[in-house]
Amino acid sequence: MKNKSKLFGVYLPIFIGVFISTVTMRSVALILNFNFDTDYYTSKALISVADYLVFAASVLFFTYRFTARNDIKLIPNFTSPATYVPTGLVTVAMVFMIRWLFTRSGELREYIDYLKDLASPSAISLIPTQKILMVLLTASAIFASLSIVHFILTALVESHFSTKRGSFGLCTVVFLALYSAYLYYSNTLPLNAPNKTVDEMALLFAAIFFLYETRLSIGREKWRSYISFGFIAALISGYSAIPSLIVYFVKGEIISNSIYETALMLTLFIFITARLILTGELTEDKECKTVSALIKFAESRNELINPISEESSVVEISGEELTEAEEGEAFSENDENQITIDDVEAESASDSEKEELLQNDRLTENKLTESDQ
Repeated sequence: MKNKSKLFGVYLPIFIGVFISTVTMRSVALILNFNFDTDYYTSKALISVADYLVFAASVLFFTYRFTARNDIKLIPNFTSPATYVPTGLVTVAMVFMIRWLFTRSGELREYIDYLKDLASPSAISLIPTQKILMVLLTASAIFASLSIVHFILTALVESHFSTKRGSFGLCTVVFLALYSAYLYYSNTLPLNAPNKTVDEMALLFAAIFFLYETRLSIGREKWRSYISFGFIAALISGYSAIPSLIVYFVKGEIISNSIYETALMLTLFIFITARLILTGELTEDKECKTVSALIKFAESRNELINPISEESSVVEISGEELTEAEEGEAFSENDENQITIDDVEAESASDSEKEELLQNDRLTENKLTESDQ
């Protein structure tokens, strides 16, 4: 990071090494040891190693918040193809994801009507859960639609600060959190299915990352947390998406909730990773906070000592109106013939001092005369 934080150069190789090894292990475990009927692994040896390695790496990346320099202050500038291309990929994936969310919400509405027609106790007991899922899907689709604006603004607006981009960035955070909640309550996969857990963690950490991404747009950067959660979100989202796509193309099986979810997760991984790479190339703001405070104090102090009048007053001299500037020029021409108040006071002060000295001398002479007598 141009020596802005030597730790960044240490964590980045660790991220690359852990990412390649864990994605490889999970892909092999899914192909060789995964039962697509039960959604569980027949052998947990390889996948356990991969999961624990991801967990350990996530804890290590989290420590960046405490070990990196506390005064890291970078100038946000992501105007690069490494921003435009990932942003476009996320936008396209989001469009397909929104379409699937509305379709799935419509299917749940039809299913709820079907349960009502059955009118059996067991069917009626399922209606509240299905209504919750339908609400979560609809809300997710709405916030996903708004989050598209966030990614469009990210690509088009080059300004460091943008309140609109920040506002729509919060929609991205809400969308990821809502969809993660939907996955938790969904019965498409078992409640504690390992693939379901990985997808939920990927969505939640991506939501945290975009929360700090939003802070960039409103000028309240937290660079240590941004980098820390960026590493975690990139690792887990890639760990979730890439093996799922490999299994889809090799086995023709979908191990996530939908292929659109997997595609979205992949684009989020690309976006967050590109953001981390660009962060490593940002310029550091070398301005010291103490120096800035002293400069501001000096400027305010100077304004108090030397106030600048915005309007010039008018002075009337012998029937003519002169501004303060003209008055100063008129008096400066006759400086030699003018006696200021200060000069008068100085002369009067000197006269009084002379009188005091004369009186003291007279008293001294009288005393000496008396002593001689």
